[in-house]
Amino acid sequence: MSRFRSLRFRFAALCLLAVLVTTATLLTVMHTQVRQLVEDTTSVLIQSAESETAKVTRDVYTMCQVVHEGLLNQVDTNLRVERHQLEQLGGVSFDRAEVAWTALEQGTRAEVALRLPKMMIGGKWLGQNSEPTVPTPWVDEVQKALGGTVTVFQRMNERGDMLRVATTVVDSGGKRAIGTYLAAQGTDGEANPVIAAILSGNSYRGRAFVVNDWYITGYEPLLDSANRVIGMLYAGVKQEIPLRSGRKAITSIVVGKTGYVWAVGGKGDKKGHYFVSLNGARDGEDVHEMKDAEGNLVIQQLIAQGLATRNGSINYQRYQWLNPGEKAPRQKLAAVTYVEPWDWVIGAGTYEDDFTTTLQRVTDVVASITRWSLVSALMILLAVVAAMMIVLRRLAKPLDQLVHASEAVASGDLTQSLDV
Repeated sequence: MSRFRSLRFRFAALCLLAVLVTTATLLTVMHTQVRQLVEDTTSVLIQSAESETAKVTRDVYTMCQVVHEGLLNQVDTNLRVERHQLEQLGGVSFDRAEVAWTALEQGTRAEVALRLPKMMIGGKWLGQNSEPTVPTPWVDEVQKALGGTVTVFQRMNERGDMLRVATTVVDSGGKRAIGTYLAAQGTDGEANPVIAAILSGNSYRGRAFVVNDWYITGYEPLLDSANRVIGMLYAGVKQEIPLRSGRKAITSIVVGKTGYVWAVGGKGDKKGHYFVSLNGARDGEDVHEMKDAEGNLVIQQLIAQGLATRNGSINYQRYQWLNPGEKAPRQKLAAVTYVEPWDWVIGAGTYEDDFTTTLQRVTDVVASITRWSLVSALMILLAVVAAMMIVLRRLAKPLDQLVHASEAVASGDLTQSLDV
């Protein structure tokens, strides 16, 4: 009898084990598939975030390049017209009489007292006029015809420092910026690229800080009969003018749900200064030393990533950022590139969770499916156990009778009967 019970127990255990193994296998396969689904979904969403930020950054880069090319074309046109008009008037000449100047270096504001011959165009002295309301010969006429800004520079010395003797550029005090000069060499000992080009007999095109603002500029040398550089012509257009509408378009861009586009200086004395910030609220602010939630100098990292790009290529930077009022930092993603003509590192940044909220919904659904699968598996297991117990009981009754009768016959009792 005990042997039969042992056999019955083994049979029950074997059936239960088969059910448990099947259930465990199904749950393991489901868990593996769910984990793979989450990983694949995460990868797709992160790629989507990278793709969108990169696209926005490239679009802004292209816009800056188009604006820059348009400004350069305008500057080139203005310089050609200036040169043509100057030649029609017989070029530049100098009077024997000299005038005194107190020259102010544009960057350091250092003063230099000197005397220079009067510079003449068309037989007229350009004067020393600093009042915008009082006409200055030639430069005002050219500006009226072309727009932009016009300047005539006179060479100050053998070094090649260049003095503004007539200009339509107005300083922060509302005066013409005459008497200011460009030094041939900076305080760091580096040659001024504009003057270096001019002294070599070449023209210069590019972005430059003129008196008190950023301009897209063009410079050409003025030569005497011996081909010696005696000064230079300038034409420039404020960079900000065509960017006003573009800036509005840039600041209106939303990346993801809450991201935005920004631009900071990449090199020089404006390195780490905002040129474009969120809603323009921090334009001009120095954020070079700004740190992220982990103490990293994130602006410097972003600048380094941007400067490493070429021709609109994209680098990515991820960092933890904590906004005021928030309890925990969130991971940000920025796609950056470098606009070399303007020395702008531009980036489109967004929080990664702007894109991964879909993942959270997927995870919630998967978790719900997993819970119900576990409940279903448990219910199936209980049902199988209950069914197995019923079957075993039904099988056990006739077998019990058979065993009992067999034992009685073995004891000599031949009166036993079985239900058949």
